[in-house]
Amino acid sequence: MSLLLTIHSAHTGLKASAAGINVVGHNTANATSEGYTRRTMVATSSHPLQRDGHWLGQGTRTRHFLRQSDFFVERQIVKTHAKQSQAQSAYESIRLLESNLNDGLSNSIVETYNRFVDSMKQLAQDPGDTVFRSQLVNDAEDFTASVRNAGDFSIERQDSIRDEVEFSLEEINATFRSIAEHNKRIRQDNVTMTNSDLMDQRDRLIAKLSKHIGVDVHYRADGQATVFFNGHPVVQESHSRSFSYDEDSDDRPVINLATDNGFIDVTDGLQGELGGKMEAYDTAQDFLDDLSTFVIDYTVDFNTQHASGFDMAGTAGGDFFSMNSVTPVTSFSVDTAIVDDVTLIAAAGSSSPDYGDRDNLDQLIAIDSVAMFNSGAFTPRQFLTHIYANLAQNTAEAENDYELYSHQMDDMFELRTSISGVDLDQEAMKLMEYQASYEAAARVLTISNQLLGELMNVV
Repeated sequence: MSLLLTIHSAHTGLKASAAGINVVGHNTANATSEGYTRRTMVATSSHPLQRDGHWLGQGTRTRHFLRQSDFFVERQIVKTHAKQSQAQSAYESIRLLESNLNDGLSNSIVETYNRFVDSMKQLAQDPGDTVFRSQLVNDAEDFTASVRNAGDFSIERQDSIRDEVEFSLEEINATFRSIAEHNKRIRQDNVTMTNSDLMDQRDRLIAKLSKHIGVDVHYRADGQATVFFNGHPVVQESHSRSFSYDEDSDDRPVINLATDNGFIDVTDGLQGELGGKMEAYDTAQDFLDDLSTFVIDYTVDFNTQHASGFDMAGTAGGDFFSMNSVTPVTSFSVDTAIVDDVTLIAAAGSSSPDYGDRDNLDQLIAIDSVAMFNSGAFTPRQFLTHIYANLAQNTAEAENDYELYSHQMDDMFELRTSISGVDLDQEAMKLMEYQASYEAAARVLTISNQLLGELMNVV
């Protein structure tokens, strides 16, 4: 081997060792960076040179820098992240709704309803007592107010969710475009270390996107990532699609995905934070629907029975409760005539009451024992309790899901760390290895340079 070839080989060793030291420094600097994937340098022997029938080595060359990642683990993290975020979002939103309804407190719907029924029983002891009648009206107003407050808060939560969903689409569309731009730069940039950094940045964007809406990702050998939402590609190489916001006839949020021929409704495919918000939105709607059923059926039955009785003047009773059939929950109230004049409460069963006549009042009280909801499955009190129980069950299920997926995320991150994380002890060993290699190559270069100098002196 000639001295010049020896110098060349030593020079390639210096370059490779320096590149390895640079990789170690990069790994060490990013040891605590979120989402960082450890790099390793892959070096290989240069093609040998044939001279005078002999094959002479030409040193080493840095082939590429490898990201220590597992595509299967990365995909599972993306999927699990979506489920965890959805459960967390649903739990926090539903819990907020449940806590505002004050189940078990004095101003809850169930408790105010119980006091209203108790006031009717108290009035039955002396139907002519205007004090008892006034107390009945006060408790009835508390009961209707608790229903309206629950309805108003549920509607406010739905309004808030609609605003949050619509506002978040701008950020989601920007993330689509950013992922596509990273794919483009990864394809164009031939510096593998830079590519690795770009891939880390892109993968963090994909994780962020999955946290918002839930996505799946397919990685290609050339570093490109195709992002799918509900089976539809939303980012493919340097191309991306976009979401748009709409509402259906019931004001429920609708998410449309742009296509070449228009758009498609992908609302039901939402996971992540938006999926959790939609779950909370539907839970609030179920609560409102059940409460509307209660208000309508109870008001009709109670008013019908009340109209069959007679007030203290012997006049046939009118409506006790009033409501708007379009918005029964938020319009539910005690009839203003009853509020203004408690003698209009039709407690008597005869048009000539003796002020001890409680026949119609007894029938009004008995409504509480009639199984009139869910095809005869629940009495009014039981149905109200059932509504609260459903809400509590939804909250508990969302909390359990959140805890489950949080544990799964911890396991997935631990697995990812074992594959892609930076081990400082291991990096220290590599640093010593590259340092020794660098010093050896430098020593070869120094000796070759001395020999070359001596040779030149001889010549």
